[in-house]
Amino acid sequence: MELVSVSEAQTLMMKCLGRLSVVSLRLAEALGRALAEPVRARDPVPPFDTSAMDGYALRAADTQSAPVLLRVVGTVPAGSVWPSPLGPGEAVRIMTGAPLPEGADAVIEQERVAIEAEALVRIDEPVESGRHVRRAGEDAQAGSVVLQPGTVLYPGAIALAAAAGRGRLAVYRPARVAVITTGDELLEPEEDLVPGKIRNTNRYLLEALIRNEGAEVVESLAAGDDVRALLEAFVRVLPQADMVLTTGGVSVGAFDCVEKALQKCDFQRVFWRVRQRPGKPLLFGLLAGKPFFGLPGNPVSTGVCFDQYVRPALRYMMGMEPLYRPRLRAILEEAFPAKKVGLHTFLRVRWYPRPDGRIGVRPTGPQGSHITHSLARATALAHLPESWGPVSAGTEVEVELWSAAFDSPPER
Repeated sequence: MELVSVSEAQTLMMKCLGRLSVVSLRLAEALGRALAEPVRARDPVPPFDTSAMDGYALRAADTQSAPVLLRVVGTVPAGSVWPSPLGPGEAVRIMTGAPLPEGADAVIEQERVAIEAEALVRIDEPVESGRHVRRAGEDAQAGSVVLQPGTVLYPGAIALAAAAGRGRLAVYRPARVAVITTGDELLEPEEDLVPGKIRNTNRYLLEALIRNEGAEVVESLAAGDDVRALLEAFVRVLPQADMVLTTGGVSVGAFDCVEKALQKCDFQRVFWRVRQRPGKPLLFGLLAGKPFFGLPGNPVSTGVCFDQYVRPALRYMMGMEPLYRPRLRAILEEAFPAKKVGLHTFLRVRWYPRPDGRIGVRPTGPQGSHITHSLARATALAHLPESWGPVSAGTEVEVELWSAAFDSPPER
């Protein structure tokens, strides 16, 4: 099968995916989920004109000849309503969030008022109409859409849904993902090394990446380089998984067993091998109708392929928008002579703000697909297109920011 480009692979993958089922959850349970329907405000937000300050509600027209004395006719705390219209020359002491009395159109802060007597205050400056007043419907009008389908419900969105009068929300359920690592050479992290063995990095990398996207790990198994063990793992995980990931065993080595096992299954291959570095031997298809990714065995390849393919696939299935991170323009501050024509290269970099206001990026060191350090230190991913050869310092590149953390500009 001919190698496909990164964009072709992503397009082919997306055509095979479907949405997961929708559940109704209380607000306290919906954090991190994606909305499956628009959220409309039941009432105006705020529902009435309110004070934005502790102070005095008044008629702005009464202060235009300041200094003036106003008669304080009472106090209105939050949760109460002043019972009668405010008359000329009158003021009401008001607390933040309390409804503005009828007839009042401004609030002056309590620290800008002089108390002359028990029921008299002096205003030494004209107050403009609308000062420190939150208007009814300023945040949202009744019936307006405040949150769109696909919105990931972070704390601010939860607060807005509560303000809109919604106690429950229709959201997509989290994807259930099974992880199967292959390789007879793998040991668990706490095991002592023996000749020929390495620790199982990919299992824990993938479990962390899956949970980081709000999905669930339903099984995490090791199958070695054994077709029968891999088939048994498929049988075990398929009834409960929405997606299956394997790592290793997808290249053309004598002991690569994933393709051999899949030939004995209900598997529809969509693509195998992508014109990219790292991660060229990526395999994708449908296993018993469910998305299947055969990820490469090197940890950096696994991490990058998850980021560029599995992550957007999970986000689509769970109803999240957007699927991909935005790409920004940045200046590559170090040459990358190892770039080969014909392979889209994902360069692990760290980013920092430049003095000219632009973003600068520098590689995280050696970029071999086995150098886990390059993945751990990266705060961004730079895209070097297929058509490019060796890249010189100062070249403008597209980057995706992985982290809001940034380095200080290097000393010149």
